[in-house]
Parts: sequence; C-alpha cells; structure tokens
Amino acid sequence: MLILSTYMSVSFLSEKALVERAHELRSELENAAADVSGLFSKIGKSLCFLIVCSFLCREHVTIIRLSVTVSPFVVFQNVKIKLKMETEFLSRNFVLS
Repeated sequence: MLILSTYMSVSFLSEKALVERAHELRSELENAAADVSGLFSKIGKSLCFLIVCSFLCREHVTIIRLSVTVSPFVVFQNVKIKLKMETEFLSRNFVLS
C-alpha cells in the first residue's frame, strides 16, 4: 500500500509539475506571439513607407521629364507671342505715323 500511495503522490506531483510547465510555456508562447505581431506591424509600416517613397521618387522623375519636355514648347510659345505682339505694335505704330 505504501508503494502505491508513494507512486500516486509522485504521479500527482509529476502531473502538477507538467500542468505548471504547460502554463509557463503557454505564457511564453503568448508573449512571443505578441512580439512577432509587433514586429510584423513595424515591418508593415516600414514597407508602406518604402512603397510611398518609391512612388514619390518615380513621380518626381516623371515630373522632371515632363518639365524637360514641356519647357521648350512653353519658351517657343512665349517667343511666338512676343513676336506677334511686337509685330502688331509695330504695324499699328507704322500705320499711325
């Protein structure tokens, strides 16, 4: 009987220790999951920032290319308008004289 009671108490202690260890492991797992979730959140924010920066850089390059393309035409149109205004001015002055 003594052997059986000793075996049962040892078995109970072992079971209790296993349950306590399971609770500890569960707590550690929950903490690790929270850490991983936080890291993924930071990675997500960083990735979003990088995507936005990449988009802005491409848009900046596109705007520069557009400016380089349009600028000569704007200058040409300004020169053309000035010449037309000067021609009209001179023709009016010449007619008035």
